[in-house]
Amino acid sequence: SHRALQSKKLHDAHFGFMWNDGDGKTNKFRPQGITSFTWSSLGGATESKDFHFVLVTWYGRTDEGYDNRGVRISLVDITDISSSSFSHTDEEEMKQIKYRHILLVDENFCTFTDLHAGGVAYRDGKIYVPDSRHHPYTIHVFDIFSSIYEVTKTSSSPNEDLQHEQQEGEEEGGEDVFFNYRYVLQKEYTFIVPIKPSFLSYDSDRDSFVIGTYKYCGGDLMKHTDSEDCRKEVLNHLFWFDLGDVNNPDFQSSSSCGPFFSEMQGAASGRYFVDSATGDIITDTDYNESDDIEEKGFLLVSSSYGPVWSSHLHSFNFDPRQCEGSGSSRNDVIDDNNDGITNQINDDIVGDYDVFTYPSGLEDLHIEPSLYIPNNLDGNIIGNDSVMKRNVWMLTEHGERMIFATHLEALLPN
Repeated sequence: SHRALQSKKLHDAHFGFMWNDGDGKTNKFRPQGITSFTWSSLGGATESKDFHFVLVTWYGRTDEGYDNRGVRISLVDITDISSSSFSHTDEEEMKQIKYRHILLVDENFCTFTDLHAGGVAYRDGKIYVPDSRHHPYTIHVFDIFSSIYEVTKTSSSPNEDLQHEQQEGEEEGGEDVFFNYRYVLQKEYTFIVPIKPSFLSYDSDRDSFVIGTYKYCGGDLMKHTDSEDCRKEVLNHLFWFDLGDVNNPDFQSSSSCGPFFSEMQGAASGRYFVDSATGDIITDTDYNESDDIEEKGFLLVSSSYGPVWSSHLHSFNFDPRQCEGSGSSRNDVIDDNNDGITNQINDDIVGDYDVFTYPSGLEDLHIEPSLYIPNNLDGNIIGNDSVMKRNVWMLTEHGERMIFATHLEALLPN
């Protein structure tokens, strides 16, 4: 069973749920990254169905002896949640949510020892998982549709149908080589990135990825402060890239961009459109082709530390193109690790920003793909919904572990 989430402590969350009691309270794993995707199933000549999933990464805790299990993902099926339930949280609707854990393995079907999986992104049937604890820093790529294998109890490789229903944690018969997981997801390939990827997300508006680095700044008090002094730490940096960049010989020497915020746990960027005359957000219901419209970029950044102190979500206008080249928005160039990798530092790169307070342990961020783009900017209209009805998915790792969605419009900078 899964508990419905009450939104009293969450800014404008309109939908959410919690894990079952075992996953909600376990110290052996902690949830980290979040993304979502839709899978279309063709059932026949006229039958088809779209399945909607939320995907969450969990890492095995070293202090619990679970680091050798590496990372599991949870596939959460929210397909049958009615559209009306996305305006409230309903106990009966929550009972329709089902999820399954899947163990991540490498090309040799070995687990990823001590992989933190601080973020996850989905793009075109593949998920991207960052590795921030091993050098060189890498992103592991998995094909979610073709590389999930069902395993047998006795096999050391998942090439036969499962013959048992034993789940992780059951002692009868002991554990198999995959720790009694019924399914494993095999890695397809890996690529190296130029900065420590503590988290990762996909900007579907620009077809680019953003990674960033977590840097603690709370001092001996072991707290999350979100102070201006901490914000100026040079390692509070982000890095945007396209998949086509990773094979470029200059990719590994690319410069990151910052500083942003301390104790960053996630970042997600995108764009929206406003009426140039009024400043009103453009939707498909009030947009005319003759309107003078303006594109605006935005960035959401989550920050937190520990199970006690409140988390923060920062929202401000920002365009990743501010991190390109060496123009006026880029100042001191710092090689912060003496490894040849530079960080472009500009104390004013954030500018004015809004701050939302959340419960402790706020982690990764994910913005669902855009459904609507004004056609006098990009030449086409995608879908028939408003761009502002996109969900921003978030999750917490401490206390009452929550997964929740907020409409993007509620979080855009004022």
